[in-house]
Amino acid sequence: NDIPSPYLNGMMDRFLSDENYLPIIQTARGCPYRCTFCVSGKESWNKIRQFDIERVYSEIDYIQKKSKTPFLRLADENFGVLNRDVEIAEYIVKKNNETGFPTGMSIYTDKNPTDRVKKINLLLKDYLPFCISFQSATPEVLKNIKRINLRESNIQNALDFTEKHNLKVVSEWILEVPGETVESFNKSIDRLV
Repeated sequence: NDIPSPYLNGMMDRFLSDENYLPIIQTARGCPYRCTFCVSGKESWNKIRQFDIERVYSEIDYIQKKSKTPFLRLADENFGVLNRDVEIAEYIVKKNNETGFPTGMSIYTDKNPTDRVKKINLLLKDYLPFCISFQSATPEVLKNIKRINLRESNIQNALDFTEKHNLKVVSEWILEVPGETVESFNKSIDRLV
């Protein structure tokens, strides 16, 4: 919060007037996970630091008024990891109901589909799909990249939730992580499918 918002101080106005610019804001910085394939997995980034929620609302309002693009990107590493993320999602829906902005969004939700993440996905279902991340399904590779995938029961629970609520599902996969072979990659893709 000590660093002024580049939106609220007008620094981004020239970009917001360009219809090819995708507005990006962060509501919090940091990631509790230690994945080695990601710059956010380093120890110095491990603590989550929140921007004041009123600042977040003000940035959304400002972008809505100034942006030529009807889309919004939240750059949080794990949106939904904080309790207040539900309030931010509710604010975005309220903003859309009042103004029509945003018409689409891009968000990386928390990798663990908690009840909070599910609630956020229900609130924002008109803007984004439900993501179940894997990166790989090869045990040695997961160990190499310090990644823990969801348990099979959690995956099934998330899939049941998406089916019940008619949510679109997407996944994330990374090519060429340490220890992955063509054979193990193909087996992982078969498992994902």
